[in-house]
Amino acid sequence: MNNDSEWLSSTPTAPAMPTRSFTEMLEIIIYTVCLLIGGPLNAVSFYRLLKNMKKTKNSATAARSAAQITLLRLNLNIADLLTMFVYTTSQIIWMVTYQWYGGDFLCRLCKFFHTFGFYLNSFVVACIAIDRVFGTYNLSTLKASRRSYMRCWKMLVVAWVFAFFLSVPQSFVFRVFEPPGMGNFK
Repeated sequence: MNNDSEWLSSTPTAPAMPTRSFTEMLEIIIYTVCLLIGGPLNAVSFYRLLKNMKKTKNSATAARSAAQITLLRLNLNIADLLTMFVYTTSQIIWMVTYQWYGGDFLCRLCKFFHTFGFYLNSFVVACIAIDRVFGTYNLSTLKASRRSYMRCWKMLVVAWVFAFFLSVPQSFVFRVFEPPGMGNFK
C-alpha cells in the first residue's frame, strides 16, 4: 500500500473490541474498589471537617491553631475528593469503554481537573509542611497564632491559584481524537 487512500479504504469503519488483559482488569478492579471505599470515607471526612471548622471558626486564640490544622486538612480533603471522583471515575469509564464518549469539552475539562487535583494535592501538602515548620519555630509567642492563621490562608490561596494556572495548558493539549477511517472510534 503506497498511499493513504488505499490504507483508509482497507481500514474497517468500526474497530473490533480488544480483549482485556489481566492487568487491565486488575486496574479496573483496583480503581473501582478505591472509589467504592475511598469515596464515602472522603465524603464523611469532608462532612466532619466542615462541622469542626464551624465550631472553631470564632474561637479563642488557643483553639485557633486547631482551626488552622482543620483548614489545611479540609483543603487536602477537597483535593482528594477531586482526585477520587473526577480522576478515578473517568479512568474507570474510559478503561471499560476503550473510547471517550463525553465529547471534546468534557475531555478537556476532565484532563484539566485531573491535573488540577494532583497539583492541588501536592501544593496543599507543601502548605502543611511549611505551616508545621513555622508552627514549631514560633511556638513560644501567642501573637504568632493570628499571623500563622492568616499565613495559612495566604498559602492555600497561592496553592489553589498555582494549581489552576498550571492545569490550564491541559485544556489545550488534550482533545478528542478520531483516527482517520474509524468514524465510530474516539
